[in-house]
Amino acid sequence: MSEKHSGNPNCEQAGINVRAYGILVNAQKEVLVSDEYYYGKLITKFPGGGLKVGETTRDCVTREWMEELDQAVLTQQHLYTSDIFQTFPFRNDVQVVAVYYLVQPVSTIKLDARRQPFDFSIQDDVGHKMAVRWVEWELFSENNMTLAADKIAASVLKRQYGNLF
Repeated sequence: MSEKHSGNPNCEQAGINVRAYGILVNAQKEVLVSDEYYYGKLITKFPGGGLKVGETTRDCVTREWMEELDQAVLTQQHLYTSDIFQTFPFRNDVQVVAVYYLVQPVSTIKLDARRQPFDFSIQDDVGHKMAVRWVEWELFSENNMTLAADKIAASVLKRQYGNLF
């Protein structure tokens, strides 16, 4: 498994990178997505990130939501694990295995969510900007997502839960 150093994709070691993501659909039937500018690329993905040594994929989702969104969530039903070959967006010698779960907030949602794509509110010193936004269920599809595994997870979500949300 590879290890990230300072979030810089140039420090990513060749190998396999396991990522875990949490998908939240709110009471208004909207899906939360994360718009990111990362080392010169615009990406729309689900909130989540890289697995650390010693944690489960569910623990990873919980940690990433707290780190990135300051939102405690319960990681619930497994939705999809990638079964395609996908490289890390910034390194062709790093393969990504992505695991997706449905999540529910532990408390009232307190996210600074936007309505417009790439309306950035967070910037750090390594070239990363991020903003989350709600997408109405009727408008949400795989076309909202950038990465191949996220597109499949979005399609699975719509197919499995289309009548419930």
